[in-house]
Amino acid sequence: MCLQTYNKRNTTPRFTHGESQLCTKKSSTYESVMGATVDALQACITDYELKMNQDSILEEYQQYQTVLDGLEAELDKQEKRRKRLFDAFEDGAYTQDEFIERKQAQAKTIEEIKKQIQESKSNAPVPVNYPQKNIQLRKLLETLCDPETDAKAKNRFLKEIVEKIDYDVIDKGRNKGSQPILDIYLK
Repeated sequence: MCLQTYNKRNTTPRFTHGESQLCTKKSSTYESVMGATVDALQACITDYELKMNQDSILEEYQQYQTVLDGLEAELDKQEKRRKRLFDAFEDGAYTQDEFIERKQAQAKTIEEIKKQIQESKSNAPVPVNYPQKNIQLRKLLETLCDPETDAKAKNRFLKEIVEKIDYDVIDKGRNKGSQPILDIYLK
């Protein structure tokens, strides 16, 4: 989508998709798209405020950390047992066949624990700094609503925080306008 401005006095700027003849979406006025953008960002701020007040995200991360710490402690314990196995073999407590059998069982246990640790780390919940994200979104909202800020600064700031915006529109009929619907994906 791009902003189309006109030289005529009474013609309002519109967001259009002028590059493609395949696009069947109706254009929308600048004010309606910016209003929808502000509303979507407000919804994101509200969502972050709710998430900040919930302890479930912190509890989930703490629970993950507890499981990971337990696995690492078990790995340390098994590696110490393996060292004791070698010491016992050197002292003559085991025959060579018994030693090989126990060593293979110990190695298998250690590998299973390492695999569980890798799986746990790959499925780790990503901690999100909701207060910082909330501050960034509020600054973005202030920038977008400030008429003194130039379009390049607004666009640059928007691109720092927003990954993409999906545009859809509800067509209200000929000469009756349209209502834009935006899905905002944050970085």
